[in-house]
This record gives sequence, structure tokens and C-alpha cells, in this order.
Amino acid sequence: MSFINATRQNLQSVSTMKYEKGLQVYHDISKVGLLAKVYLRFEGSVTAKHATKTTFAKAHGAPFNLADRVSFVLNSGTSLWNTTGWGCQLLSLTNKLNNCMNEPLAQNSVFKFGNKCSAAGTKNDLAFTLVMNMAVNDRDLVGLLMLQSSQVVATVKVDNADPGVLTTDTDMNMDVEGAWHIMVEYFSIPQNPADYPALGVVHQVQEDFRPITAVGQNEFTLPQGNTYMKIINEVLLNGAPNGADIDRMTLKYNRTQFPYDMTAKDMLALQVERYGRALPEGVFVWDFFYSNGLPNLGNQRDFVNTENISQFDQMIQIAGGATLGSNNNNVRIIRDMLVPVNG
Repeated sequence: MSFINATRQNLQSVSTMKYEKGLQVYHDISKVGLLAKVYLRFEGSVTAKHATKTTFAKAHGAPFNLADRVSFVLNSGTSLWNTTGWGCQLLSLTNKLNNCMNEPLAQNSVFKFGNKCSAAGTKNDLAFTLVMNMAVNDRDLVGLLMLQSSQVVATVKVDNADPGVLTTDTDMNMDVEGAWHIMVEYFSIPQNPADYPALGVVHQVQEDFRPITAVGQNEFTLPQGNTYMKIINEVLLNGAPNGADIDRMTLKYNRTQFPYDMTAKDMLALQVERYGRALPEGVFVWDFFYSNGLPNLGNQRDFVNTENISQFDQMIQIAGGATLGSNNNNVRIIRDMLVPVNG
């Protein structure tokens, strides 16, 4: 037999975590099966109050930024997923062709983000979903996580932001009510160990920020040791996402190898072709898992195993006329990787 014939998909709504501003909420996933995916669906409302305004300005990354951080942690220490809520959404946008989970497609859409306000306070529907992939995609078995072990404690965590992050209006009174609803996708464990999938690697997603210090070329050394499937960059200049003032993006191996060296406009055009839509302002993607015409369903041909190279850097060329702020110029870097279990 094989794993495909010996297993069964399971989709289970497992828990609800109440939103509490500024606090971390968490839930331990049951020790059942081979975990493939975790869905975090927020359902609630945002009430906005202002003496004269009738609408509030939506902030960059809202409403996904209501999760200041989302993480998936093993045994209270090993973090397989650690991104902002907005970073989690950016990865989702590059994992599906024409992803529309941030668009109100119908009256009863799973995405709702009203922005009405009044002196008495106006309640707006608020709904959106964050997706954390443990398996790398819906086709491959890579990354499936064995939970049925007394030695494994798997925990989903959400660091709740203050409601004020949803708007750029500094004089707006904001209040959020609601909860995070957890759904998991997992596969049953075959009775015969010979039918198990390969469990030698795990899927890890990490996000951090690096400062942009000046116009011209800014070089960033990327962590080595893992195998990269994708790198997502979001450039923020003077506190705002900015793609117009980016001239060029370059990836460098071993000091003298430049396999990816493109103008920013060429990268943006390529992204529309690959993902079926323009990505948000200032987002530039190195996608090593795109090789057959569908996002996140390629092969390992272009994966970057950083154990086999001596240097791994990327350069971002900022246009000379760009306006830089004071201590608010950064690049958000999301690293989508495979990690050997015993590495």
C-alpha cells in the first residue's frame, strides 16, 4: 500500500480563543494524526467612535495586523511558524493562484472589514482568516507533522494587538470584540509504519525586520543552514510600503554568483504572471518553488540549500530620490524553509 491509500483527511474545528487586546492567547493541538494545516479564523466586530468623522482610515496590513504575532511552537521551545498576522497573509497570497481571502466577494463573505464610525460609535463586522501550512502545500507530503507522540506538545499562539492598529487615525476610539476560531487539517496515521510519509524534515516560516540605512544599495545577509523555498520582502520607507522607489533586487551566492538580478519593475510583472494578481505595495518575492505554472506546487529544482553555499545575501537598491524617514525604513523578510529534523 502507500500513504495515500492508507490514510484519511480530517478537517476539525477544535477550539475558540477569545480576543483580548494586548494579551497572548494559545491552544494546545490534540495529539492526533499528522498535522497539515492550521486555520485561524477571526470573527467579531470593531466599533469606532469619533465626534465628527463618519469613516476611519484603514491601516496598512489591517485587519490581519490584529494578530501582532502568530506562532506554532513545539514543546514550548521550537518555533516552526513565527510571523506577524500580516506576514502570514503575505505568504498566503503567494501560495495560491489569485488568492482572494482578503476580498469581500459576497454578502456573506469570510472577509469583512467595515470602517464606519460616529459620535455614538458604529459597530462594523470584522472577519478574516490566517492560514499556517505545516505541510508545504495541498499536494506534497513534505512537512506533515506527527502529533501522536507523548513527547510532542504543539501549541498555537496569537499575540493580540490593540484595536488601534486597524486605523491610521490617531484620534479614533476603537474597540474590538470577537474570537479566534481554530480549525485543523490532519491525516490519520497508517496502521503499517511502512506506509508512513517521509518525516525527515519540517516546514518552518520565520519573519523578521532589517533596517534600511540609506538610498543606494542595501545588503542583507540571510541566515544559513536550512533549505529555502521562498523569501518574501516587503519594503517600508518613511513608515509606509514602497515599491515605486525600488530600482533593483539581487540575490547572491558564494560572493560571486548572482542567479537572480532583476529590476523591480520586472519582478512586479513576474509576480502578476505567477500569482494572478498584483501583490500589495512594496512586496517582492524570490520564489524557488514555482516551476510548473502554479504557485507553491513546483519541484525542488530551484530550492536553495544554504548548507552547500558559503554566503547567502540579498541586495535592495533604493532610488536616489527616495524619501527616507528617521528610524522607520525597514524591510520585512519572511523566510519559507525546510529544516532537517535531526539537523
